[in-house]
Amino acid sequence: MYIEYNEQEKLIKIKDNQKLHFFGAIILLTIIVISSILNILHFTENQSEILAALWALTGILSLIVIIYHSLRKSISKNINVHDIDRLIQKKVFGQIRLTIKLKNGKTRNLRTPNSESQTLEIIKLFDKIGITIKQK
Repeated sequence: MYIEYNEQEKLIKIKDNQKLHFFGAIILLTIIVISSILNILHFTENQSEILAALWALTGILSLIVIIYHSLRKSISKNINVHDIDRLIQKKVFGQIRLTIKLKNGKTRNLRTPNSESQTLEIIKLFDKIGITIKQK
């Protein structure tokens, strides 16, 4: 992961594979939704009704996750500083995870940095820009 701040344009450029991971997950979840629809449509009386209910539940949950990620997550590589609300710092299983909260309500997850020094550099960068840092 590489983060760069352009002072002239007031942009934060994030270079990671977030977009690739996002579209990969969306494609897999779409395949699950299509598969569950096909299994429900080809349901016969010989098959268990529990199996059809499980396929329906799996399809509905996959559809909910697709909608949630489409409406609440951001994958943009260039973020204007004026669009950033705050940086959220969470400690999960001993690792620090950073998330950018945007003013439109979406969040942009930052990949977990390789080292603690890299995490501190990112926090110092956001502090230098004047973005509030919230710890959870």
